[in-house]
Amino acid sequence: MIRFLVGGVGITPARSILRDAVQRGRTGRGGALLRQSRFELHAVHRGVRGDGDRGVKVVSIVEHPDETWPGPVGFITADLVRQHVDPVVGMFFTSGPPVMVTAMERVLDELGIPEERRMVERFGPA
Repeated sequence: MIRFLVGGVGITPARSILRDAVQRGRTGRGGALLRQSRFELHAVHRGVRGDGDRGVKVVSIVEHPDETWPGPVGFITADLVRQHVDPVVGMFFTSGPPVMVTAMERVLDELGIPEERRMVERFGPA
């Protein structure tokens, strides 16, 4: 079971991993996708929105929402991760712009996730 902490273009490998699991007949039972977007428009990404029915919990966090946004606001934090998944089990995959991934590594440190339970991918210049 993989817990994805992604932002921006980091959604691409997460989406690919989820799509592969579905094609192989594996569901994401117990998996979670926490994706951070700057604006609400970016929070609804084609092909990921419906993954909840495959056993993957999808949580969109928007940094600058309008007043009607019903979900979490701001950034992915250790408290937000704890609220949606049990950090004691599973792998954590983080992907996105370097600044966001560095922030997610701090979140994983705060959660006490050891290096062997982390997969990290940075996109763009450091």
